[in-house]
Amino acid sequence: MAQTRELTFELERFEWVADDRLEIVGRWQGLTGRRLGRPLLYVDAGGHRRRLAATPGGHLPASGELWRAGFAWPHGPADLQGVELEIGRSLVVDLPAPRRRRRSSGESASDRGLRDELGALRAELAELRERHERMQAERDALGDQHAALIARGGELRGELDQTAEDRERLSEEVRGLREELDQRAPSRRMEAARAAAALRVPEPEQSTAGVWATRAAAVALVAVLLLALAIIVTAVA
Repeated sequence: MAQTRELTFELERFEWVADDRLEIVGRWQGLTGRRLGRPLLYVDAGGHRRRLAATPGGHLPASGELWRAGFAWPHGPADLQGVELEIGRSLVVDLPAPRRRRRSSGESASDRGLRDELGALRAELAELRERHERMQAERDALGDQHAALIARGGELRGELDQTAEDRERLSEEVRGLREELDQRAPSRRMEAARAAAALRVPEPEQSTAGVWATRAAAVALVAVLLLALAIIVTAVA
């Protein structure tokens, strides 16, 4: 018997009524004046924790009345551990492992084979559903990555466009500087020629009198030399 304050539950039976259905039978005490939600069953099986909602007709009765709730199990034959019955999140009852109901003697071997095959198919279907959920999650993750790559590509295109604009602007500035240099080159050559001319030392100009005085001195020098030569020749003879 599980008890939470004044609300208690006495379990009479928890069992497999079929390979795909669980059933709980018991009595509640202290339900008067309480409003509780739909019963839920939490089960640990095969390394997975599963949540099962009660099938229609499993709502709580008046206090003291026999209560019966069924839970569908589409996951095939399994050993259940850690079973908890939850009522409206305010009451949690720990349950033992469910018992197996004995088969009636009238069930044939073919019926049992069909039941086992149906259970295996349901287990395979449950596995396919889980795989589908994982693939859906992976697809969503890939979609997020794709969107991030598209956004990054847009940023890179914007950076490339800005770089191209900067390069074109620099090219225009270089062309303008070259044109300015070409326009200034002739005037700079003229200024350089003027500067060279200003630095040149002018040759001194000789007057006409000076030129004739130089010539007369040269003639006199030649005459002296000729006279000296004549004296030397006479003395030798």
